[in-house]
Order: sequence, then structure tokens, then C-alpha cells
Amino acid sequence: MIVVKRGKEPNSLLKFRKENPDADYETDIPTEVSKDIREQMWEEQRGLCAYCMKKIKNSSVMRIEHCRARQKFRIRHIK
Repeated sequence: MIVVKRGKEPNSLLKFRKENPDADYETDIPTEVSKDIREQMWEEQRGLCAYCMKKIKNSSVMRIEHCRARQKFRIRHIK
């Protein structure tokens, strides 16, 4: 695995979170916000998978493994 230094969240995600405090991030998040998140993650990870270090061609082909807030969905996590 690699260490990833995270920047600020995308503005579209910040706006979505403020307007939808009870949203389910797995099902309610708009496509454009997901795209912004993927692009930022791809850039921060320098085009590499954080787990296996495999090269990711571009942000549109990557999958976000999870995006539910841990505080809100504790039961669904492995501790």
C-alpha cells in the first residue's frame, strides 16, 4: 500500500454534504460529484491503486471502494 496525502475535499462534495446531511453516499451521490471525487483521488494517488500499486489508466475507470461515513454506519464496518 502507499501513503496518500489527502487534500481538501472537492467543492462539489462539500456543497452536496451541506445540502444533504442525511444522504447515503453509496446511493444518493450525484454522478458529477462522484466524478470529482474519482478525479481528485486519482491525482492524489498519482494514478496508482493505493492497495496493489497497479497503474490506473484514468480516473473514469477507477472504482471507489467505500464512501459511507464511518461514524454513521459503524455496524456495517469491520473494526
